Amino acid sequence: MRLPDMVGVARKWMLAGGVALLVGLALVSPRLADEPADPAIDHSLTLPAPVTTTGADAAADVPSGPDPARGRPARVSIPGIGVDASVEGIGLGEGGLLVPPADQRRVGWWNGGAEPGSPRGAVVLAGHTVRLGDGVFDDLPALHEGDRVEVTTERGVVTYRVDEVAALDKEELAQVSTRLISRTGTARLVLITCGDYAHGEYHGNVVVTALPEPGRARE
Repeated sequence: MRLPDMVGVARKWMLAGGVALLVGLALVSPRLADEPADPAIDHSLTLPAPVTTTGADAAADVPSGPDPARGRPARVSIPGIGVDASVEGIGLGEGGLLVPPADQRRVGWWNGGAEPGSPRGAVVLAGHTVRLGDGVFDDLPALHEGDRVEVTTERGVVTYRVDEVAALDKEELAQVSTRLISRTGTARLVLITCGDYAHGEYHGNVVVTALPEPGRARE
């Protein structure tokens, strides 16, 4: 199910009086030293606990076999927007917050999620957007369907192709976050950064979902 569809389903549940407890996603963006009057501030990325496969997800959770390059990510390359960045593992901190690396040119891999090349689940990479530039994921919204994303591990390169680029506000992202970053379901790469800057804060997120390209693992 694509992101807009997931948001629509969640909205129907809310209108019908149902209650769905989903934890919202957001990102921290650093305050810029040369921008004291109007800092680029975002909120922290809060991730829900891993979920199990049930219902509609079960059909999508059939592994196709691990990629021979499966492993911890070391670098990510996105040629379409000029990204070639190192990746470091990040975990949940105080209050369950996931914060990208302090270096705004590095990308954080949520080590509670899937590894690149895994046969199921979401590989979650989070990076900063900085309003005046120099954030690793500044240009993430410029990606298009079919654009290539390469993740280098200690065993090789896992290639993904962009499937969807979505701009979501905090409420919409909260509604889909549990399924979006689940360790179950279709193998996918999820790239997240902040978006919708206004009045000194980022009020939304840009979420890019990419799917593995079969047969493209490289040593």
